[in-house]
Amino acid sequence: MTARAIRIADRIQQDFILGRLLPGEVLGSERELRTHFAVGRETLREAITILEMRGMGRMRRGRQGGFVVGVPDLSLVARVFSGHALLTGATALQLSQARSVMERIGTPTRNVILDMLAQSLATLQEHFSGDCRTVRLPRDPAQRITVGSRRAGQIARNIIAQLAQAPHEPGWRLGSERDLMHRFAISRSIARQVIRLLEDLNVARSERGSGRGIFMTAPAMHRPAETMSLYLFTHAATPETSWGVAQSLRVESVRLAAELTAGVREVVCRDVSTLLQPLSDGQRQYELANLFHIDRALESAAGNPLLTLIMEGLKAYSALAQPQRDQVLARFVVAHGARYVDLSHEVLGAIRNGNPRAAVEAQQLLNSFFTAHVRCVDAAAA
Repeated sequence: MTARAIRIADRIQQDFILGRLLPGEVLGSERELRTHFAVGRETLREAITILEMRGMGRMRRGRQGGFVVGVPDLSLVARVFSGHALLTGATALQLSQARSVMERIGTPTRNVILDMLAQSLATLQEHFSGDCRTVRLPRDPAQRITVGSRRAGQIARNIIAQLAQAPHEPGWRLGSERDLMHRFAISRSIARQVIRLLEDLNVARSERGSGRGIFMTAPAMHRPAETMSLYLFTHAATPETSWGVAQSLRVESVRLAAELTAGVREVVCRDVSTLLQPLSDGQRQYELANLFHIDRALESAAGNPLLTLIMEGLKAYSALAQPQRDQVLARFVVAHGARYVDLSHEVLGAIRNGNPRAAVEAQQLLNSFFTAHVRCVDAAAA
């Protein structure tokens, strides 16, 4: 079950997304928030720490104090991106490949999306080059929403950095609440805040009872993708630009997949074929989940987790900026599911044959086919 502190943080973040809260707005004092959410001091402080770690605000002290709503800044997005990449074992070769791809699709135009991705990859490059400089924070107090303002955030970053340097398999025991207290000379309250942060970042889970402790989990893409989407949502990115970048990335992904060795290509194609086969055998009950699964399989075909993470972030932004997009996708699947599967087979065949040019042409055709449908639906809705 999701910890109550995380649910409170999610609720406040959702209020911001829906426009019920604005940047700079003071949500309430600690006492007022405890009353509003009917929780104790410890749970509320865990929730506030999570929001600060996400870049969604800070607790201001003093007579006029309270939780000041904020938005993620670029340095935070870059740190979350690079942290996830290191935790999942990203390599310098994958980084070089991702940077080359971004340079190709980013020339000659620049926009807030490409700038965000460039900074994220540059921050990751600092780790591989041994130059882990700390990005200085803006002078504006309203923007000083960082993970370093609380002891719990500093400790959580310390633990994540250590895990990134020496990755362990999911299920590895990090220790216990008491271990954290002794190791970092902190109170039980701070230790629990650290645990909540690690849980919120999908880095660890805590278990109670016999054999209890804190155990490492396989880092999920949800949190870094959400951080990217929130940044784009609050920095005037356009869904159309996001969609264009995502389509370009899909083209590059299948190009790279077709350039892999024959043995690796065969494994990739087998995985995608598993998703396509039931639909090819006469199943006409196409569902939105089919499209998502096939898309993700083709997008990850290049075997580069950095490109996959970027595309997940763009998808999260599209869902945030255009909540009705799922309805458009669902109509597409109903009307054109068979054609989509046929085109996906063409992409797959080009990858299996090791023909990058044919893979690119087939993916571009798939992109244009889908884009034409979306534009028609959007025009009808307007």
